[in-house]
Amino acid sequence: MRTLICILGLLLPGSLLPAQSPPPSEELKNRAYIDDDDQRPLADLSFNVDQNSRQNLRIGISAVGPDVEPIGGYRGIHGANRYTAEELALLLNGTHSVQVITKYEAGPTVTGEVIEGRYGTLPQRRLLIDGRIDYLGQTAWEYPLEIVINPDTTSSGLRNTFVYVNGQARLRCRYRIVQGRLQDLEVQSLGHDGFIAAIDRRVPAGAKVLFASTDEIKSVTLPADWADRDIEGKWAWYAKDVLLHPENHVKWPVTLRNAGELELLEMLALYTPDAFKSHGVIEQLYDAEAPQWIRVAAWHSNGPPNFGHGLQQSTRYMTHIAPGLTEDWIDRYREDIDNYETSLQAALEQLQQDKFEPVDSTSYLPPLKPDDVFAYLKLDTDVVDLGERLTAEPGVVYRQQVLRAISGVPISGRRGQPLLNRLRLMTKHKDRVIRQAAFLAHTYTLPNAAGTQSFDDFLETVASKDEHNSVRQAALMAYSYHRHPSVLLTLHDIAADPEHACWEPAVSRLGDLGFDVSIALLESVMDPKLSQNQQKILKDTLSRLTARQKKQKQISAWQMTQRIRAAVFAGATSHPLAATMENWVKQGSGMLNAEEWTTLQRTKWNGYGDIWLPGTAEDFAADFNRMKKSVPRPAAKGKQRLIDQPLEPIQK
Repeated sequence: MRTLICILGLLLPGSLLPAQSPPPSEELKNRAYIDDDDQRPLADLSFNVDQNSRQNLRIGISAVGPDVEPIGGYRGIHGANRYTAEELALLLNGTHSVQVITKYEAGPTVTGEVIEGRYGTLPQRRLLIDGRIDYLGQTAWEYPLEIVINPDTTSSGLRNTFVYVNGQARLRCRYRIVQGRLQDLEVQSLGHDGFIAAIDRRVPAGAKVLFASTDEIKSVTLPADWADRDIEGKWAWYAKDVLLHPENHVKWPVTLRNAGELELLEMLALYTPDAFKSHGVIEQLYDAEAPQWIRVAAWHSNGPPNFGHGLQQSTRYMTHIAPGLTEDWIDRYREDIDNYETSLQAALEQLQQDKFEPVDSTSYLPPLKPDDVFAYLKLDTDVVDLGERLTAEPGVVYRQQVLRAISGVPISGRRGQPLLNRLRLMTKHKDRVIRQAAFLAHTYTLPNAAGTQSFDDFLETVASKDEHNSVRQAALMAYSYHRHPSVLLTLHDIAADPEHACWEPAVSRLGDLGFDVSIALLESVMDPKLSQNQQKILKDTLSRLTARQKKQKQISAWQMTQRIRAAVFAGATSHPLAATMENWVKQGSGMLNAEEWTTLQRTKWNGYGDIWLPGTAEDFAADFNRMKKSVPRPAAKGKQRLIDQPLEPIQK
């Protein structure tokens, strides 16, 4: 039986409905589902007129597609988003209710349905047990790659099709179908941190559950000496097991709960990526009535979107499932919560307003303290490998303790400069495994780092032939997540040299960040003398780049800004790609619409803080403004139509 993994860690059977694919349309239009916060395309949208019912439109929502932005950090590969696939699973299994409603502007209101589509694994880089990064990895489980929205319309006319999740509109499409052809399509994404965002305490009437049953997750077999191990010995066994068997990630929370290992279960939530939500740790802690569950939920209420939207999951448990207990706990410990003035303060105010009956929380543990969670984040500490020991010796610091602390920084969502400075220092630790982990952690923190610093030491590590290749590759991966204009140039320089120790990460990341000129460069280095793995990585990158370039018809002002910055930087440093980068700007000018062009012209150069520039910031800003103004105004193509009517609630 085909299985998929959902965010709560349940393995679910195939849908009770037969898998269907919409018939080909005479006219296919693709759009993206856009994140409200940072405008990232989180899903690919396709629109096909149903040839069996010429007034019906099948809308595909897919977690894969050339433009889909990946999950955050080095694991994410452009062209697929695993968190989106997990959200599709939640819709299909009935964990979240979904409704499809079409309202004609002159006519009736029609209800439709959601149909499951394709299943499969998704590309995802992963760290192997020998320290190498698998740049061509796949997820351990199959996911629903797409769902199909069937509005079930049969009448002509202008209409709006809404997709509601938990009673709130997440997608709105306005269109008409004339003689079996789609016209006047307008798409409005209404997502905040993904397709499933807000949690409504009221379940909408008529919610359709597509999965009627679940399979029990099989537990991991614990070693015979499990009872003889202390917490470090148990963690060592767990950490090794999930590296060797990634599919066991979702089995461990169930195993630990059944074994009563609540402390270890809490550690998974704090230090293992995706464990809190995707692997179901919060569910297991809550179901076990663990005294830790509420402080773990509070810790993750500050969670960043690129770690699976832990904020939404913590909110669900604290304000939806246990509101009375949450109100008492937050009110009791508000002075001790390090991130109280975030979502927790708003949650408490809402709970007090809703007047829930408080539930005594004295049996639940007080808030976690960052100094305790990150206690081992110290540069001047000698570490020992636990090896085959069952227990830790008092006073000895073990490598796994430091690795946990490093992993916990991005998971926590805490971006204070003192904490980030401590993480930065760990890239200079004497232990190479720790250095590698610290660099990889920066692939999550760099895009949102508070304050911009010089990262030349990352490039020094990349260039150092005295450093281990695993660390050099991790340093390049980290640097590639910086938004400095030199990143693209550096990746192209290294990708042109297959003998370079960092060639594989450079080529892989160009698949995420590259453009049409990247294709020409990569095709020029294709050689039968490349290793088999190099050839596979090269082909994968070329495939992703080609698909993205073929589809790209329009760019945003932000994307053009990045092109201009890179071109100005290349020119100022006399980089061999300078003329190519400037031509890249000229090519992009034809893909700006009038609105984006206006936004571009209003964009001002705001510098890079301490990042070095080839000259003064004033000169760079002047060159940036000159190139920006050289972008011609797009020709008028008629007034752009926008969806601007107010959204109406579901008729209860």
